[in-house]
Amino acid sequence: MDFGVRLETAGYMVFRRIVKLDMVDDLIGGVTLVFWSRAKAWAERIRIQTGNPKYFEWCEWLAERITERRVKLGHEPAPTRDAAWRE
Repeated sequence: MDFGVRLETAGYMVFRRIVKLDMVDDLIGGVTLVFWSRAKAWAERIRIQTGNPKYFEWCEWLAERITERRVKLGHEPAPTRDAAWRE
């Protein structure tokens, strides 16, 4: 629950263009996708039980945007992608 609330904030911040999607994907994209894959069915049940279709809406939105981005651009982990980075 606590992590989902944090992802709600991150998703909304991306939506409002306060932070960029690529930055969130680089930082917590994988964790977001794992979280949503595990929480989706639970969140959908809560939505039905409470009559609140907005429950964890920004988690869902963020996971969908990250998935679309990765389908379009691919995804390579930072240690591989940025191995040549030097200070």
